[in-house]
Amino acid sequence: MRKYINCEYLTEESSRKLRERYNNATPFKHLTLDDFLIDEAALALLSNFPSRGTHGSREFNVGYRGEKKYQVSPEAFDCPQIDFFRYLNSAPFLRLLENITGIDGLIGDPHFLGGGYHCTSRGGRLGVHADFSINPELNLYRRLNLIIYLNKDWQSDFDGDLELWDSSLDRCVVAVSPTYNRAVIFSTDPHCYHGHPRPLRCPENTPRRSIALYYYTAQPSLGMANDLVSDTLYYAPRGFSLQERIAAVYSRVRVSIKKTLNRR
Repeated sequence: MRKYINCEYLTEESSRKLRERYNNATPFKHLTLDDFLIDEAALALLSNFPSRGTHGSREFNVGYRGEKKYQVSPEAFDCPQIDFFRYLNSAPFLRLLENITGIDGLIGDPHFLGGGYHCTSRGGRLGVHADFSINPELNLYRRLNLIIYLNKDWQSDFDGDLELWDSSLDRCVVAVSPTYNRAVIFSTDPHCYHGHPRPLRCPENTPRRSIALYYYTAQPSLGMANDLVSDTLYYAPRGFSLQERIAAVYSRVRVSIKKTLNRR
């Protein structure tokens, strides 16, 4: 584990302190960890970050639901860092996440559904949303996100903060700047609303880069079984434009229709 993770996060005492921070965080359980990776690991990820058009990349240009963004699964191309990604699904790292979050029985996704490398260019964004709850390939329940940012010299006026919203979608409670080698771990229960909905103002040659991995359990979290969906649900809180609100409502209506048809 020391090959990749900053050793200050690997002790039992550290795990106890981090679990307390994670469980007491608002508006939902989350944790921000700076200098998460050792320098060599973070630099290797950034140096080998895939470019737009890499084999297996997916493009997102659907407005509020994802704009000027591409995503590449590490399994979709000849990824120099594939051992690192597999390590993030390994038993030692899963135990570290379990110790920090208190969620037992975490399972990694060997297919990296929706995960891997994420890159968003100037003007891009990802609207406020609640993540899908069920992985249809594994038939498992999503419980946890891990995001590691890879943005050197990121400035506050670029926008791009990860926004964590309260359960009533009245306000953004926490804004996390996507600075270099910062990790964010957070719960993905159906009412954990998050995104980076402000169009990026970064230079064209300074996109917002990150890697993301998602973790699951065999059973849903307590009390959430009736709220589970297999699609991402988007929301445009007060203060966003009419066009953005319509796009969010339309996306949820499509999900609702799909869910109803699947029950028949």
